[in-house]
Parts: sequence; structure tokens; C-alpha cells
Amino acid sequence: MAIYYVDTNAAPGGDGSSATPWDTIADVNAASFSAGDSVLFNKGCTWRETLTVPSSGTSGHPITFGAYGSGTDPVITGADLITPGASWSDEGGNVWSATVTTQPEVVTFDGHYGYIQAAVESVDSEYDWYWALNVLYIYSTSDPDTAYISPGIESANRWVVLHIIGKSYLVFDGITFSTNNEFAVFLEGNQSNNSFTNCIFENSSNQNFYGDMNATQSDILIEDCISRRSGNYGIVLRNHSNWIIRRTTSYRDAIIAGAISGSIWGCGIMVHETAMNNLVEYCEVSYSGIRDDGYQPDTVNKGYGIWADTVPATSGNENIFRYNKTHHNTTSGLFAEKTYYSLWYYNLSYSNESYGLRVGTDSADTVENNGFYNNTLYGNDVGVFCYNDAGTDDGAINNTFKNNIAVGNTTRQATFKDGFHNDGTDGSGNVYLNNCLGAESSNFIEWDEGVYKSTYDDWETAYGGTTNSVEADPLFVDAANDNFSLQPTSPCINGGIDVGLTQDYAGNVVPRGSSPDIGAYEFQIVCGAKRHFAKKKAGFGYKRRRKYRR
Repeated sequence: MAIYYVDTNAAPGGDGSSATPWDTIADVNAASFSAGDSVLFNKGCTWRETLTVPSSGTSGHPITFGAYGSGTDPVITGADLITPGASWSDEGGNVWSATVTTQPEVVTFDGHYGYIQAAVESVDSEYDWYWALNVLYIYSTSDPDTAYISPGIESANRWVVLHIIGKSYLVFDGITFSTNNEFAVFLEGNQSNNSFTNCIFENSSNQNFYGDMNATQSDILIEDCISRRSGNYGIVLRNHSNWIIRRTTSYRDAIIAGAISGSIWGCGIMVHETAMNNLVEYCEVSYSGIRDDGYQPDTVNKGYGIWADTVPATSGNENIFRYNKTHHNTTSGLFAEKTYYSLWYYNLSYSNESYGLRVGTDSADTVENNGFYNNTLYGNDVGVFCYNDAGTDDGAINNTFKNNIAVGNTTRQATFKDGFHNDGTDGSGNVYLNNCLGAESSNFIEWDEGVYKSTYDDWETAYGGTTNSVEADPLFVDAANDNFSLQPTSPCINGGIDVGLTQDYAGNVVPRGSSPDIGAYEFQIVCGAKRHFAKKKAGFGYKRRRKYRR
């Protein structure tokens, strides 16, 4: 179990020892490692190479790629630094040019993500750039050699930064994989039991982290990592099983316009196609589809938060999305599309431009047997939006919505249409129980296309039974500051129904009272104060949840 060291400050020709480290990643790629070996990169160093892992570890003895020393985490990047003194030419109008022979999809300015333009005439603001005929044009109010020095202007030159081809039992810890023309991390070929902790994946023109859809890849762990500023997707798994994505942040992914990057779709975290037994938990996805300057390249198809797409899982092989937070994304915070047997519970989804939770299909695929429990959806345009745009017979079947809160949303709290209203043709068997959609208001529920309900009684008549809803303000502690826990007098306390879950968004035991609470938080006793259970009290102005049909 040897330890090898890599340091850009080392002299060429080292043997990888602590006394004479390797200086390049080419040395690492050319080596042959044994199970249990470690390869450590010196902190504060940057390598402008692709790391192609040469060996596999074994169960209990993985090969570890980590860091040593002090300072910032080591960086492996697919970008080249445009060397200071490279004779930038002043084109006038604060536009400068330099020869760059590889067409970049990403350019950074002292680490700041640059904004690609469609023509040199559009390069007219800070961080703008354009490339054509082996020439890179950038905007700078002075000579770029002096305006940008930490480290300067970087132009993506390699298509991938970390390339794992059919290797298993690997650990990556504390490394940044940066700026490239396609992937920060690409898992190619069959592999398993690889883990990534405390890593950063950033500045990819396409996807920051991608698993080959044509391979079998299982037991992959992505934990305590950051994905940011991808062109299309942050983290994507396709056709894979037993992945865990945990405590990982996606920030400003899906930010390149589709016409330039080649994809009109994009999100923070995606589970796609025949994926089963995967877990996404404790993650935060925000500002998907929104660049640092506020520009939104595609407000229709980019900017989803957590997205399950075309996932025909089976009972007992459910994909689980729990304890996540999605906010300020350009479309949906949570999106279950053409998906079977997925579970979404104790998530927060707020302040998204379109939907807190979107469920549906726009093709011949169906949406069936999914469970949505104890989610809190606030401050979106629509809280819950369920649809079957394809008009497919039986397109929406046996989906269950229980213990959710959808209030404070701009247009309406919930839409259930195109089969989600159980018309028997486009859909059936969808269940809506013990949810809180707030106080009655004009058209706060859409039930079938263009059919609106302004009272719970009207909705329940159309539904054909009681919904056991809480018909009042849930009384969040401080929704304006994103605190969606419940006040002691909340009517959602004890208002839920048992769905077999035992832990809330904050990790508290469920239930604390006679029944689970509604929403993502189970009410907690504070400073020994007596717990207040939900009941009608003079002066609070709310109705008890329904126990029977009137």
C-alpha cells in the first residue's frame, strides 16, 4: 500500500516519492497501482491535463486520489492559460484578441465564468467572449495581461478532466475538476464502487459529472461535493443502479444557451432512463438555468432542479428523493417525468419560477405508482403541477399525494389535469389525502384542463370523496426567510396520515404526537415548552381538517 505524491513544483523525472514527487499527471496515467495505494496531489497546485485512471482497487482496498499539504484544494483542469505576454491585440472598443487554435466552449476570467456570444460584435460587456477561425475575442477595459492575473484568461482545450474507463474501487477526495469542453468527470464502461467526496465539478460545457448510459455502473457515491456552472447538466446518472448522491450542492448549472452547446435541456441533478435503487438525499439545487449575471439562456427547457426522467422502475426498486432543498430555479424545483415507482418525501421546494413539484408526461410514456409525501412547496408560480400533455390513455395512474403543503404560490396552489383528475381515460387511481393547500381562494385548484375550484367542497365533489385537507394557513415560523417549520398553533400539527416514514427534513423523529404532521417539518418542543396540538381556538381563524364529507 504505497503512497505517491504529485507536485507541479517538483523537478521532472521524479519517482513519486515524498522526496522526489511526480510533477505531471502524465506520470500518474503511466503508472500501475496496487489495491490500497494512494495518489496525493499537492494543495495549491494546478494541472492542465486529463487524469485517466490506470488501475482498479479491490473491495476494502480502494485506490485513493486525494490531497496533501496546505492551501486550496488541488485543481485539475481542462483549460489552458493564455500565457501572459501572448501579444493580445487591441481590436478597439475594449475588444482584445489572441490566437487560440482549439475552439473553446468555456472561457474563464480569473476563475469567473465567461459569457459566450454569437458574434464578435456582441462582445461588449465584462466577461464576454467569442471564438472564430482560431482567434479568441474577449472584452477587457485594459490589456488582459494586467487586468486578469489570478491566474488570467483560461480557454477550455480538453474534452474531459477526469476519465475513468472500466475501473472500480476508487476514491476521490478533495480535488477540483474544472473547465473543459464537455465533461469534468466521465465514467466510461462498466465499473462499480467508486466514490467522490469533498470534490468540486465545475465549468463544463455539457455535463459536470456523467455516467456512460451504455455501461453497467453501480454503487457510485457522490457525497459532500459541489457541481456548478455546467452548460447543460450538473450530475447525471443514466441506466444505473445503487448510486447515492448525498449532501451535494448544485449551483447555477444548465447555463449555456442550447443553440451554442447543442442541448436545450438542463438541470442540477438528473436520474434518467432505466435507473433503479438510486438515492438522492440532503442535496441543494439552486439557480439552475441562471448565470451569475442573471441571464437565463432558456427559460422553457433548462433550469430544473432535481429531475427524474423516463425512469420505469419497479416495486421494490424505487428511486428515492428525500430531504432535498430546491429553490430559485428557472423551471421546476422537483420534476418527476415519465417515471414509475419513485418516492419523493420531506423535500423543500420554494421560490422556483415555475413549479415547486412538477409531475407528468408529454409522450406515450406514463407516470404511475409514484409517492409524494410531506413535501413543502412555497412561493413558486404553481405549487404542485400534474399533467399529461400527450393525452395518453391511462397516462397518470395510481400516484399518491399525502401530507404535503402547497401554499403561498402565485398563480395557484395545485393543478391536477389530463388524467390526474381520475377521468378514467387519461388516468385513474390518483390519491390526494391530508394535504394543506391553504385557505380557500379564487381558482386555487385546477381540476381538469381549465376547470378551477375555489372551495374545498367543490374540489371534493369532483374528486368523489374526502381529501381530509387542512383548509388554512399552515403557520410557518418565517416563510419570508425560508423557515418552513411550524408554529405551535399550526393546524398541520397531527394533521397528517401515517405513510411509514420516521424522520423529517431536519432529522427529527416522526411522529411526535398522535399522527405525523403535514409538511417537511415535524413540530418540535422548544425550550421545554408544552407542545400545542392543532385544534380550533378562538382568534386563530382556521378550520380543522376534514374528518368526513359534508
